[in-house]
Amino acid sequence: MGGKDKQREGKRREDVMALNQCPGQNRLFWKPDDIFNAECPHCKHEMEFWKDDIRRECPECHKQVVNPKLDLACAQWCKWADKCLEGLTLEDRLIAAAKDVFGDDDKRVAHALRVLEYAKRILETEEADAQVVVAAAALHDIGIPESERKHGNAAPENQHQEGPPIAREILTRLGVEAEEVEKVCDIIGHHHTPRNEETPEFNVVFDADVLRNWMESGPPDLTPELETKINKAFRTEGGRRLAKSVFLRAAAEKDA
Repeated sequence: MGGKDKQREGKRREDVMALNQCPGQNRLFWKPDDIFNAECPHCKHEMEFWKDDIRRECPECHKQVVNPKLDLACAQWCKWADKCLEGLTLEDRLIAAAKDVFGDDDKRVAHALRVLEYAKRILETEEADAQVVVAAAALHDIGIPESERKHGNAAPENQHQEGPPIAREILTRLGVEAEEVEKVCDIIGHHHTPRNEETPEFNVVFDADVLRNWMESGPPDLTPELETKINKAFRTEGGRRLAKSVFLRAAAEKDA
């Protein structure tokens, strides 16, 4: 073996050793909270995650659940990033990007994940561009941290101002086409304030966000007036059906 061949072989062994000993993945370096429990967004069953899980199947409802603490920040500098990211969907990468922006704010990460889940369920009966809906739902509140930093609060108008530039950078970096990037940013830029005429994608994201906000405030009591309130607040038929289903389930669990 010649000198250059030996150098190449030595470099290859160093690279393999570096990959096998990555401190982020080597469990010798893990801390107790790197294995944690999280609620399945589909059935609320408590699941165990390891920090390097991308997604796991819920043992109760058998649906795939993305790791709510998925963090791919190291992919921005690690030379093995392409290998680690193999098999990740755009949705996975959007969730990871949102987690990177929200940092340790688990409450807002959980909110984004639940809005995303509701939006996907509404999409089952509504005609809309699924990629635009998924991206907008995952990133709809992405301007909150910057709003709080610059303005001292997360008022809707501040979120609408600060969110689109952050979302645009994320989506462009992930290779989303420019036309879809602008559609997503438009939704994020006024997601609290519908216009007189809206796109189907906006309506799906809006309904998913309204439903999650209602649930976080405590699901409303099942009164004769509730159906009228739902019909007025939600913009899609799929959103109305989902809201009624979610509220009925919450009421049943409350009475159990």
